[in-house]
Amino acid sequence: MLNDQEIESVLESLMFSQTSLDLDTALTKIFEHYLIERYAFVDISSINDEKSIKGFLTTYPKAWQDHYVQNQYYNYDPVFLNFGKMRLPFNWDKRTLEGLTPIQQQIFKDASDFDIKHGTTIPLIPRPDGQSFLTILDHQNINPFIVYVLTLASQLYYERKRIIDANHHISALTHREKEILQMKSEGLSIKIIAYKLGVSDSTIIFHLRNIRQKLKATSLAHALFQFGLATAHGIVPYSEKTFSKLEGYLDLDV
Repeated sequence: MLNDQEIESVLESLMFSQTSLDLDTALTKIFEHYLIERYAFVDISSINDEKSIKGFLTTYPKAWQDHYVQNQYYNYDPVFLNFGKMRLPFNWDKRTLEGLTPIQQQIFKDASDFDIKHGTTIPLIPRPDGQSFLTILDHQNINPFIVYVLTLASQLYYERKRIIDANHHISALTHREKEILQMKSEGLSIKIIAYKLGVSDSTIIFHLRNIRQKLKATSLAHALFQFGLATAHGIVPYSEKTFSKLEGYLDLDV
């Protein structure tokens, strides 16, 4: 079991982890400390009104995860349906979620087959394109301080995970592609970049298309955002000001 000082150390390690494995190990220690065995930390994004789900860390049964994604239940799941409006942790089970549609009733029926019947979902700070959630099964009315620690840990995990993933994607770019992306991040136009590199405008456009494909970016702005994350060396995800913002978001007096 971890003491309070060790929990602080684990939270700090989340800020500076260099690999996804280090991140998973640190966050798992928090769950183990609070005797939480079944949980799922997921991210739901919405682009052009189409939702997609990504599991970061979960102990849900693999068969249930596959069934859930295959049937695109994240489009109908009442726990996530109005993710943009969710701010505070909430308990849930079939009885507390009223007015379920037939497909939502089917989701709970299927989940029950995997012994998934009730729990607590903790929304993280929402983004314009979606939101991440930590869902803890078999636990309701969790101590507010534990909720605070879990929320803080999950938010730190998510922010650091984005940086690590961005670094991984950027490392796949060639030197020339990184050079062009750096120039675009400085606000230079395609014509000026082409002039500086002694190539044609169409060559720069060709490179930018390749960059977007390699980064799986939905737009050039998205690619530049990933580049910004990857090149933000030494930046700690949270300042004291951000911690205060998160405490206000949770509405907890700890």
